[in-house]
Amino acid sequence: MYELPEPPPRYVAFWAVHPAEGGGGETTLADAHELLRHFTADDIDQLHRTAYTWRSRPTLASEGIDLGCVQTVLTATDEGTIVRFSSRTWPKPTT
Repeated sequence: MYELPEPPPRYVAFWAVHPAEGGGGETTLADAHELLRHFTADDIDQLHRTAYTWRSRPTLASEGIDLGCVQTVLTATDEGTIVRFSSRTWPKPTT
């Protein structure tokens, strides 16, 4: 995963090179906007205000790629709200 300051791609497509061999559920997708409907207005406001440092995965640094950016979890744009998250560790707030 690359962390860059500009908005992410508008659409992301998944393509299975090899079909899953399990019983299903190997890939789980979630609707972050639906999840946010369960947050309080104060929680949403804080996610819009608090900036975090987002880093690319550490293995990329070993290949000479060390990318990062400072962004909020929620960013309002003309096209809608960008929701950022990490599946590895939560980023540290930027002070």
